[in-house]
Amino acid sequence: MKTRELVETVTDDVLHSLVQSTAGNLDGPVRTFARWLALHKGHPRIAAQLEKLQEVTGFEWTEAQRQELYASGAFRTYYLAIKEQGLRAMRFRTVEVAAKSVEMIDWGLDEAKKKGDYRAIPGLASPVMERAWPRREDMAQAAPTVIIQITHAQHAQLEAPPAILEAEIIEVIPVDESSL
Repeated sequence: MKTRELVETVTDDVLHSLVQSTAGNLDGPVRTFARWLALHKGHPRIAAQLEKLQEVTGFEWTEAQRQELYASGAFRTYYLAIKEQGLRAMRFRTVEVAAKSVEMIDWGLDEAKKKGDYRAIPGLASPVMERAWPRREDMAQAAPTVIIQITHAQHAQLEAPPAILEAEIIEVIPVDESSL
């Protein structure tokens, strides 16, 4: 199992002990760099990483030394573990804040109704609905694209002129119910 998969699948307690155990194998400045790296969205440019390494350690780093640091199992595990801890904390906090926000909006709407303040209701409800409902341009982008593949023979049938059908009109003789 790869380090990333391991870090993403363990429980919070195991993740915490993983951070603690790997932190002991790294120098303080390297731990500081790993935390800095984990806080960045995406991956910072190599020049920015080398600059930060120099800032936290006090000496100049080469690209080869940076790659050697990344290849270190302890650094990689520590970096991925603290990044995962941050993501889990953010998810937990987002759920908590979202629930509280919904409760506050409900309370605000109830209070506005009680006081008869009908001007306040759109002010509370509209921003929520604008964020909840997809925008028209988003819906246009999300429209499914259906691709139908046909053979050359099928294409030829589609392009051919419509077939001429000959029909003969026959006289319909009503059936007498007594003859049945």
